[in-house]
Amino acid sequence: MKKYAKEIDRLIENNDGELISNCSIEHAVVLLRKFFQHAKTRVRIFSGNLSYSAYKDNELIEEVEIFLGTGGKLEVVVEDDIEDNNSMLQFIEEFPSNVNLFRLDATRLEKEPNFHFAIVDDNGYRFEGDKTKTVAIASFGDMDFTMKLGKSFDVLKECSNPYKEKTV
Repeated sequence: MKKYAKEIDRLIENNDGELISNCSIEHAVVLLRKFFQHAKTRVRIFSGNLSYSAYKDNELIEEVEIFLGTGGKLEVVVEDDIEDNNSMLQFIEEFPSNVNLFRLDATRLEKEPNFHFAIVDDNGYRFEGDKTKTVAIASFGDMDFTMKLGKSFDVLKECSNPYKEKTV
């Protein structure tokens, strides 16, 4: 994974829109660590439920905590319940003014999305074109697609409600 992490660092530095494959939980975790490591102002995530298999990573948790501790903003829209032991829930309590968590109300959309994504600072992204698979692409510096994802995030957020505990 060190080689993959170095490749992500190179892409962030070049910031030229070059694509990289991100096709496993391990790769997703490395990329998310780098998102929070390099984010200047905000990270936005649209996810099914902030999969525990990805968000249990101690290094990722550390990077999120550092990012939020320096005033970074995290906005998340989820489609489903988040597992109780998911560390991302602790950040809502620890950093209430920096973290906004929403649950999508799909009935407010014309069509349910079949994708998931994360955006860092309106500059980089990770995009899963099929939310049933951990197969994604990522890029830094592709401003056009990043802005489109940002607009999609805004629509999804508008069709959401503040996240509450699990629904029964």
